[in-house]
Amino acid sequence: MTLLVFVGFLFDWLAVALNWRKIKPIAKILAITLVILWTMDKVSWSINLLILLLLLAQLFGLVGDIFLLLSKRWFLPGLGAFLVGHLFYIALLMIDLAFVVNLSINELFFPAVIAAVLWGFTLWIVYSIFKQEHFISHRHGKVLWVLVELYIWVLSGLMFLTFVRFFLQPGFEQTLWLLPAGGLLFLISDTLLAYDRFVSRINRGQLWVHMTYHLAQFCLAWGFLVIFRQI
Repeated sequence: MTLLVFVGFLFDWLAVALNWRKIKPIAKILAITLVILWTMDKVSWSINLLILLLLLAQLFGLVGDIFLLLSKRWFLPGLGAFLVGHLFYIALLMIDLAFVVNLSINELFFPAVIAAVLWGFTLWIVYSIFKQEHFISHRHGKVLWVLVELYIWVLSGLMFLTFVRFFLQPGFEQTLWLLPAGGLLFLISDTLLAYDRFVSRINRGQLWVHMTYHLAQFCLAWGFLVIFRQI
């Protein structure tokens, strides 16, 4: 099933790279659909609260993908769908940190400080790249900028929490690094998307966005299943 997921990814990347116009929408939807099916396969199609939240995060990512396939006026709904998906990911991490990771405040302090410094540095970089004037020419410019700012904080907050969870893992879990890798890749993907769309065109920008986005979703799925002890 893992091989099938990456075949789906490669199919989409080829469709983007070679500009297969009729194939691109199908390939884009197929890629994340395969991630969702991979997740269900790994949990043997058994759903509890944590798995349900993970699937909802992935489904809202799929909905966001579909909106972005439509005309430009659907960009805001697409942004909103991804935002909701990130909130589900954050809810997962908060539940895990609150009820699964049994650590004292002292044990939480240093990993949280390290991750918070990383979060602040990330916000500084993103705000250095994007300014309100980049979005104001959009038909819903002011609303878009507010949503973009909210999205920046939520997505960078997701990345912050994935690093906190990684630093807090007792012992050494070889594959848990996939969790913060997913958070970081999602931030890179959406930064590339926004820069390419609103600031300046990036050579092969759409391809880089798809590659980092698909790897982000897969890494997050694998990382969450690791902490759920499903892998």
